[in-house]
Amino acid sequence: MKLFLQDAIEYMSFELVCAYIHSYRAAHCFKTQGFNLKKVHRVYYTVAHENIVIRLWYYRFKPIHVVYELGAFMRDIIR
Repeated sequence: MKLFLQDAIEYMSFELVCAYIHSYRAAHCFKTQGFNLKKVHRVYYTVAHENIVIRLWYYRFKPIHVVYELGAFMRDIIR
């Protein structure tokens, strides 16, 4: 998105919508890339019996998802 918008991101503000567990790391990533976040909408969700892509299996297990996001957030801060 940054490549598409190029220099326009300096003059724009954005609203980020994402899963609440992921939202803190996502906000950090967007801010470090120069995006001005006006608001972060943290969406609460429940994964019941619907299909979910295999690589996101941990979304079904909240404690594992939280640990994954914390580890990934620490990794992103260090970078």
